[in-house]
Amino acid sequence: MKITFPVYDDVEICRVQVAKSSEPVFTTFEGKQDFFVRSSCASIPLTPEELKARIDLNYRQPDNEEIQELIAAGESERVELKSTLRYDLRAKSPNKKLEYAIAKTIAAFLNSEGGDLFIGIDDEHNALGLEDDIQTLSKNNLDGFNLCLVGIIRNYIGGDYSGHVKITFPVYDDVEICRVQVAKSSEPVFTTFEGKQDFFVRSSCASIPLTPQEQSGYEKKHYGS
Repeated sequence: MKITFPVYDDVEICRVQVAKSSEPVFTTFEGKQDFFVRSSCASIPLTPEELKARIDLNYRQPDNEEIQELIAAGESERVELKSTLRYDLRAKSPNKKLEYAIAKTIAAFLNSEGGDLFIGIDDEHNALGLEDDIQTLSKNNLDGFNLCLVGIIRNYIGGDYSGHVKITFPVYDDVEICRVQVAKSSEPVFTTFEGKQDFFVRSSCASIPLTPQEQSGYEKKHYGS
């Protein structure tokens, strides 16, 4: 941690620079211990279950070589590749259906055993990067991309899954891409699009919706309920 007192707009302010810790850090206030993380522009506490999922994500990060291996192996039950977040490469404009495709992949990972979603990589494993998406945003940078992705999760899935989802921007083949690491959820997660609610799971290299009857059987087997 580094504390300095720079001048901003002719006024002295305080800047606290904090580096990432290699181990979990807790707060204690009035006898209560909490574990906080950043989500969008807020510091939020995680439940014990969310904390476990977060620790699994934070301390199981493969290095760049392993990321290359994941992408090279192609799509599977635990890996999905998407060319863009919302930009339609054919129509040359944003497409809500592409946003929903991102959301249903994340929901399917949550409802299954977790997984990795890579955005900015096409089906042939070519690195396309994120620029096409970024240019469609009011905030044309990675922070804007991150905010848009968080918004997509909230709009189509709802709830706060920040303890189960980690967003990073690694470099692959000299291009910055987005990696979404998703941990398994302990409860069913649904998507909503155009007034229709669905329950997705991963099957082979696809995210598939289950019928209510299939969902009931899946929940008994998957969640033990």
